Amino acid sequence: MPTWVYFSFLCLAGAGLAFIADRYRPLGWQLWSFVGLAACVTLIAELDRASTPTRAQLGDLPARAPEDGYLGSETCRSCHPAPYESWHRSYHRTMTQLVSPKTALAPFDGTEHEHNGRRYRFFQEEEELFAEVTRRAANNDQLTTRMKVVMSTGSHHYQLYWGAVDAFSEPLEIPLYWNIKEQRWIPKSDTTITPPGAADGPGHWNSHCIRCHSLNGKPGFVSNEARYESRVSEFGITCEACHGPGEAHVEKHRSPAARYAAHFGEADTSIVNPAKLDARASSHVCARCHGNYKQDMERMVLSGFPYTAGEDLEEVVVFHDADDPMPGSEEYAQTQSWRDGTSRTGGDEFNAHMKSPCYQAGELSCISCHSLHDSDPNDQLGAGMDGNRACLQCHESFEKDLQAHTHHDPSSPGSACYNCHMPHTSFALSTAMRSHRIDSPDVQSSAQTGRPNACNLCHLDKSLEWAGQFMGEWYDADPPELTVEQQTIAASVLWLLKGDAVQRAVAAWHMKWDPARRASGSDWQAGLLAELLVDPYAQVRYLASESLEPLPGFDGFAFDFIGGEEHYRDGYADAIERWQAARQHDAGAQPSVLVSRGGTDRASIARLLAERDNTPIDLPE
Repeated sequence: MPTWVYFSFLCLAGAGLAFIADRYRPLGWQLWSFVGLAACVTLIAELDRASTPTRAQLGDLPARAPEDGYLGSETCRSCHPAPYESWHRSYHRTMTQLVSPKTALAPFDGTEHEHNGRRYRFFQEEEELFAEVTRRAANNDQLTTRMKVVMSTGSHHYQLYWGAVDAFSEPLEIPLYWNIKEQRWIPKSDTTITPPGAADGPGHWNSHCIRCHSLNGKPGFVSNEARYESRVSEFGITCEACHGPGEAHVEKHRSPAARYAAHFGEADTSIVNPAKLDARASSHVCARCHGNYKQDMERMVLSGFPYTAGEDLEEVVVFHDADDPMPGSEEYAQTQSWRDGTSRTGGDEFNAHMKSPCYQAGELSCISCHSLHDSDPNDQLGAGMDGNRACLQCHESFEKDLQAHTHHDPSSPGSACYNCHMPHTSFALSTAMRSHRIDSPDVQSSAQTGRPNACNLCHLDKSLEWAGQFMGEWYDADPPELTVEQQTIAASVLWLLKGDAVQRAVAAWHMKWDPARRASGSDWQAGLLAELLVDPYAQVRYLASESLEPLPGFDGFAFDFIGGEEHYRDGYADAIERWQAARQHDAGAQPSVLVSRGGTDRASIARLLAERDNTPIDLPE
């Protein structure tokens, strides 16, 4: 309960006691004081109890149960109002919320939506939200299940909802997500890179989501009854997720002497400050949620995740590494990572970060660049960290003559450190994201492992051979060993047409990226992007359509990436027609991007599509 509420009650109690003591002196002011104080304490306790949802009040799992020294973010607010407010603006706070008409971003207006043979209806009754799911049974009867919607997860890109059929069931994820940008319901399987035709079942809160999307989550599996009694200390990613349990800190600083000593720099061991940890321990605070690892699942479902901020995370987990996959996880590691071992799943940044030389040297942590309390909530980059300062704070020697190092104009995207050393080769949330494996472009590695390099993600119309020549001239790199098509066809075209689903998505995204369009032009991409409008992966179709929209001739281009096979074929035909109409009649051939004077090189495109890497890819974000 906020401190100001307690204070208000105490002031009222004090005023009442003063009046009573003056009015009823014969009874003795000590007695009246005792009675009044007892009444005040009782009232505060009742209000505090009422403000904490219990299982009976919620009617559904999980219950909120502050324990193990976790007190909740409101406790921090009174002494740390500015950090509290900056956290309160963040998307960490709203990662999981008890749902209500005020927190739900989707319309619960009674409309119905069809998906996978089921009909979903979202509606509101008074201040409660519900979902009805209707399906056809084996005997052809229609069965309708009514769920109370109890929680939401997400508030930035998507918001998904958890329903409970009764007070003792595990929360069930409703497999329709609300797309905040598009303002529409999207099937769960179409919001991530998921193999076509994959089962689209509900997610499990207690086996996975509770670990990161709540504070001190405990699934509480009751083995002899095969059910859960899950509870959390707080919903969302809150103060104590990064700073550890606050109870000892609060108790210590009840003392005025302790508060006074804090102003003189006395070390405070009662709370964790990630900024005062070494780079490894500090990064582990973030890696707990932004890492992909193997853990003891039996222990997890029984008693929760055994890690507290400030501890050594690697004592309780083993991080997935494609270079050295754990027995039985080889295939999983290969789909989640590039073949050079670099994680390509957005949200698992630490798996890439831990391979960075800067981290391995013990100097670079997540908060070297990111800040929760001094940042824009979108990327949470610290003040001034959205430019070269992020790298130059350590690599000062390059600042004096940046162009000598980058060989690009200092004001151009080619001289932005992160464009070369952190290219967008990860994928999550319907977009390409910067890799957190900080390294240098390597053309030979791109040829062998398929991981796109920064040079060819900006110069989309150039081949690996072209990039290799400049890398040799500028940085004395060895000439890469390349196939004929890697020497003659633009690398982005090879990734776009014959790459796996992540390569196709990354290449398609870059065809809308402004630095790439400035470096490569914008008069040739449409003829190739059109091929991805009929791609089997929904997210690849989405990114292709997004990258077509700003191109010449595509004003008003209408394409629904989940519209159905016939719609995709019509969209493809429309895109080709628009592209050909927009091209100059005297436009020359561009062999490296398979564009001829009359259009696209159909024979080469068909050959590359026939060689497409159809390895099933399933990224979790």
